[in-house]
Amino acid sequence: MGSLTGYKYHDRCTQLRLIHLCFAFDLLLFSHGDYISILLMLRGLKIFSSSFGLLPSETKFAIYCSGMDDSEVRRVLRSLVSLEVIYLSGTLAFQFALKIFLLQNVGIMILPKKLLRDVEAICRAFLWKGMTYSSGPGLVAWNNVCLPKKVVGLGFRKVIYWNVVAMGKYIWAIASEKDNLWVRWIHSVYLNNLDWWEYKIPTDCSWYWKRLVAVKHPFKAKIDLNAFAATKYSIKIGHDLLFDHTIKVHWSNVV
Repeated sequence: MGSLTGYKYHDRCTQLRLIHLCFAFDLLLFSHGDYISILLMLRGLKIFSSSFGLLPSETKFAIYCSGMDDSEVRRVLRSLVSLEVIYLSGTLAFQFALKIFLLQNVGIMILPKKLLRDVEAICRAFLWKGMTYSSGPGLVAWNNVCLPKKVVGLGFRKVIYWNVVAMGKYIWAIASEKDNLWVRWIHSVYLNNLDWWEYKIPTDCSWYWKRLVAVKHPFKAKIDLNAFAATKYSIKIGHDLLFDHTIKVHWSNVV
């Protein structure tokens, strides 16, 4: 598509020539937010649908615009209306969810701390009251409940800790230079062959990238880059590395 006259890639997708991502029956399209690029992208989508009988689902269609003039957005929406008429006039075979992103910035969703605290509150309420919500205190402090079984805890994971070690998989993927699209995208947009362990966040980067890089620091304090990259990362390994500093007592197996 990049060879078509007038088409421009999304600003963050130019180097990798990235125009779409597919997940089963979900399709994500990325484009620069100008009318010509969007029109060419939609024409390509029309050819795809006509060839394979896979049409966007009316109920799962969405378009996201950012940094575009209102007049340009209205022009794009008019094109989508005419395109929808073409789709509906044809024979409907299989449908897929279509999301079109016409953005100046692309991000990864990271769970906010408030949501993590709410999830943990539900876990506490269910453990002690068998309910979704409870205002009363638990019988045992939650920090003690979340201790490993080897030191007389129940082995529950603190949700905030779990989120950190889960995000650690991304830190490890970059450190080990995994050959996948996301790592290549991170290198093309942010790192540009810089040393990952010494990398510092630029002031103009996105919120999600700042949050993700911040997760790197506790791992960096515990292990050097080469040893971390050579590890086959898992949630358990990440949790033990960062948060399991307890000493096993001799009677723990009896408990």
